[in-house]
Amino acid sequence: MRVVNDIAEHGVALMDEYNKLHTTDEEQKQFLLLVVKDTVSGILTTAKRLSRETDLYLAKFDIFI
Repeated sequence: MRVVNDIAEHGVALMDEYNKLHTTDEEQKQFLLLVVKDTVSGILTTAKRLSRETDLYLAKFDIFI
């Protein structure tokens, strides 16, 4: 893998490397990308919800971070 400075270029380089290591079937690649996207989305949604719940809980005790 080549060294890159730009975040977008880094993402493209990671995808290129990933594509070389895994399936050559385009349909399977698209399915894997959707699974990753949905997983990341679910993780972020859960993290946001937990953050809000934590803030509400701490506010009960006048604790602010």
